[in-house]
Amino acid sequence: MATIEEHRRYTSELTPSELRETLAEVVEPVDWPFPLVFKLSGGGIVSRVMDAPKTDRPFFGQIEERIRFAVASRGNEVTAFQPILRLTIEPDADNAGSVVQVRLRPHGESRSFAGLFAVFGGTIAIAALPALFNGEPIALIGVIVGLLGIFFPPLRARLSFQADRDRALDALTSHLPLTAHPPSTDGA
Repeated sequence: MATIEEHRRYTSELTPSELRETLAEVVEPVDWPFPLVFKLSGGGIVSRVMDAPKTDRPFFGQIEERIRFAVASRGNEVTAFQPILRLTIEPDADNAGSVVQVRLRPHGESRSFAGLFAVFGGTIAIAALPALFNGEPIALIGVIVGLLGIFFPPLRARLSFQADRDRALDALTSHLPLTAHPPSTDGA
């Protein structure tokens, strides 16, 4: 599966040091790498998710030379594709504030097993094709199950990431004085 990653650009009227101070107030300090735990979903699937500390702050992470943090979600809100926000804060050359580059990516150890499902799905679909061509209508089920095995896991990962991304960006802009710029189309 291709790496899920997105970038956003913001500006702020705060200077980089003021923005770091504001971040320090809303981010619960946690050592890197962020811990993972196994969680059983409502559908009975076990996945590894980030273990957010018990905190009243909206985020947990690091605000040191590297800035990386995540939304402090617990319970049913957590998915394996919850993004870690990595920020670069630099002075804005045009104004007195800051330019904030945000890179969003799931935890490096989150896995969708999409490759494994694709292998099994492809095997099932290929095995069902001869029976389908021989007029066996039941073979259509094998082809459909195989195609679902190939295409559903990456789609589920992308949709889960996008939902968590939206929640993380909403939390970021509600806790920091940031002005968003349209997402870039070149991946930077």
